[in-house]
Amino acid sequence: MNRPVRIEGVLLPSPAGAAQYTAPVNVACLLKKVTFLNTSALLAVTLTVHLIPPAGAAADQNMVCKERVLAPKERFELFEAENQLLAPGGALLAFAGTTNLIAMTATGIEMT
Repeated sequence: MNRPVRIEGVLLPSPAGAAQYTAPVNVACLLKKVTFLNTSALLAVTLTVHLIPPAGAAADQNMVCKERVLAPKERFELFEAENQLLAPGGALLAFAGTTNLIAMTATGIEMT
């Protein structure tokens, strides 16, 4: 059975902390759209994103966005994450150069 999932308005930590989304046990997630917004009107902020395999950790080989600079109020769609499949236990992990200035919205389809 397929079910839509939406992660909305998550403010990113600095440095990396817990994943913003982890596919549940026995459920894969097909990412459809992942968007970031620099909420600051003054500061440019860096963004790093990983798509982590089950039981894995953030590493260069699963980094899909490395230190991308978002200008003040810039919205950025991460095309590299679209249509990527997170296996059960896989995770989407993003972090910013400055805490709580980049908001993330993501949509996907959970599949059992």
